[in-house]
Amino acid sequence: MERKVLLSAVFGAGVLAYACGGGGSVPSATVGAYITDASGNYTSVNATIREVSLTNSVSGETCVLFSFENGITTNLVDLQNSMRLLDMTTCPVGTYNRIKVVIDRYVSVSNSTQSNTCTINLHRMMAMNDEYANVSCDNETCTVEVLVEDGGLTIFEGRVNEVAIDFELTDSDGDGMETEIRIDNLAGNCTIAFEIEEIEPEEMEEHMKDKKYEIEGTVVDIGNNTMSLQLEHGMTVSVDISGINATGVSIDKEVEVRCSSFDLNTVVCVASEIEI
Repeated sequence: MERKVLLSAVFGAGVLAYACGGGGSVPSATVGAYITDASGNYTSVNATIREVSLTNSVSGETCVLFSFENGITTNLVDLQNSMRLLDMTTCPVGTYNRIKVVIDRYVSVSNSTQSNTCTINLHRMMAMNDEYANVSCDNETCTVEVLVEDGGLTIFEGRVNEVAIDFELTDSDGDGMETEIRIDNLAGNCTIAFEIEEIEPEEMEEHMKDKKYEIEGTVVDIGNNTMSLQLEHGMTVSVDISGINATGVSIDKEVEVRCSSFDLNTVVCVASEIEI
């Protein structure tokens, strides 16, 4: 009980900072947005992510972490050992209590015997996770608003903040819930309901113990020990390739890079592996 009161007090202070700023500008901080996952029973689960944003539902403050009209399609199964960078931006410092994720309603799913195009099941999404503030779908996309645990997610001034979205194909956090895929071969339909969790800045270090940072894009420049990689939505990352064999990498090649380290201050990835 004492813990709940303390967390409520911390969140209240964050809201007050927004509401009573004295008319001055709110300081901002750099935020890196990622997606990740845990292993599942499927060879591919291809989801298209169009937007990720933070919201303070009390003050109305919103920060868009990632937005791309065409979306970025990612095989979530490939992310079991990776933390893939979506984008970097700046956000007003303070506390946010919701994360909004906009994804395509149709998801391509494959296992060892068959492939299906699954439709996100709106009602199952709401029923399986009491941390969803709202789930809404139209013919093309679904918008999921996730309530941040423990009162809110804080963006701190003077440091690079990292925030991730975890599409749980398996119950990696032990809450008894995981992404649910239902295939009815007789009826010829397939539905999917995602279990989406947030990973807050203070939780990233723990999650990165078993994962590597990952980026995916097109090579736009290459030298002896470095190359520049342009992500699908336009962001450019410098990649140190001095410690690996980069044979076959050339301009205009689409590559996937795993980083032994990733510095968001300088936007430099030290490559440990490249997949062409």
